[in-house]
Amino acid sequence: MKGNNKGFSLVELLVSFAILGLVSTIIMGITVSGTNMFNRNKKILSLQYKSQLASNQLHNYLQNCDGALAAGTDELWVARKGESASQGTIYYFSKPDDENVIYLRIFDVSVTEDEGVKTTNISYTKSGGGQGNSTAISTAVITDCLAEPLCSGVTSWSVDVGATDTGVAKYASVILNFELTGSAYSKNITESFRSKPIYVSADDVAPGSSYPGTIISRIWG
Repeated sequence: MKGNNKGFSLVELLVSFAILGLVSTIIMGITVSGTNMFNRNKKILSLQYKSQLASNQLHNYLQNCDGALAAGTDELWVARKGESASQGTIYYFSKPDDENVIYLRIFDVSVTEDEGVKTTNISYTKSGGGQGNSTAISTAVITDCLAEPLCSGVTSWSVDVGATDTGVAKYASVILNFELTGSAYSKNITESFRSKPIYVSADDVAPGSSYPGTIISRIWG
């Protein structure tokens, strides 16, 4: 009895290779699709984490605002009173046009009075280290002050403040827009005020020699 030593024919080999190639293509497509979805979800989760972190911090600063609030197109001023009527802190949030970062600068305010003459003292941590002092928050002082990154990945942001006719801030709404290589996410932080901080319009915190002098004068003046 003869053994059957017949091998695969050329047609059978070609069909086998075609099926193997098709299966490999399908598997590779599923793998690439899964990897892309994983990376996309990872980016979205990263943006959500950043937005939640920024939201928590801004919520804390706004919630504890009992002094004054001022907002411009790309900046936010939050003033809090200190333990005495002559002390307090101003928190300045800003985003440079060429950076996707919101920065925080902190200025400690104290007012001294000698024979009826009041002098405002502004102290802050300098960007190069050490302490800086001034009698007003000027543009030069802002540049010299240490800028702490509050949140990165922010492509744009906007601030809306609702106020009463008597100049009291009722609420503040901050919208943060994030983007990371094609993935976008937005976060809205809205805070109502119980302590009735003073509302200062954007025109009153325009760059100048006493920037923002209106906040200082209305709280500690």
